[in-house]
Amino acid sequence: MDEPLATDASGQALLSFRTAEEHEHAKTSEHPCPLSLVVVRSRGEVLFGLNRWRHDWELPGGMREVGESARAAARRELEEETGVTVTPDTLRWGGRATFDLVNPRRVELAAVYVADLDERPDIEPSTELVEVQWFSVDALPTPHSVLDLAIAREVTRSILRVGRGE
Repeated sequence: MDEPLATDASGQALLSFRTAEEHEHAKTSEHPCPLSLVVVRSRGEVLFGLNRWRHDWELPGGMREVGESARAAARRELEEETGVTVTPDTLRWGGRATFDLVNPRRVELAAVYVADLDERPDIEPSTELVEVQWFSVDALPTPHSVLDLAIAREVTRSILRVGRGE
């Protein structure tokens, strides 16, 4: 087995990040995908929020509701947590993250979406993300989610590779 891309202090790990097509994502794994995350980028920085309970800077996102698509959950969670509303055309598929989680031990997936914004919208903290700010992926303050930071970096790398025609 390959080394994880990142492991946090509790032993949870980001095992992989794959950029397969969105329609392939849902049918190519035996593991559940209850989570959607959004990497919102503007002017070379990514939007992170300070989680009230975990006290870490993390990406906006959260759990899917019953019957909700991963894409719809990403849009809903982004708006609920940051006040940022994106159109379906603005929200693009970024990839699929595979996690090795603890308590209880399990493998789960996250659908990762990307929103590139020319203009920075007004952002509003929420009851979950009590502070929301833009940061470079090379200058995120601590404490932060090392797993979310790894995802933000992977999304940026994969987009740069595609832009170079790789």
